[in-house]
Amino acid sequence: MPTVTPVTVAAHTLLPSLKIVDNYGVEYTDAELVRYADLLGVQYVVTDVKGGTVTVNADRTITIGTGVTEFNIKAIANGKSVTTLVN
Repeated sequence: MPTVTPVTVAAHTLLPSLKIVDNYGVEYTDAELVRYADLLGVQYVVTDVKGGTVTVNADRTITIGTGVTEFNIKAIANGKSVTTLVN
């Protein structure tokens, strides 16, 4: 049986259509979300993990442990949120 190791990915990549609009109407997507995450106050929350553990790291990456079959990831910014099922 092959050995499976945990995987770490940038959180914003798990929410492919994520965009955040600041109070000036400027839209941020993809790599801009990483660059301006502190300024925009972007937070990520993981819930409903099945089959293992998923960790949100301080650098806004997500570590998905072995055996995980699905989980929800929520992005929060400017008082708004969006949730996506990852499986």
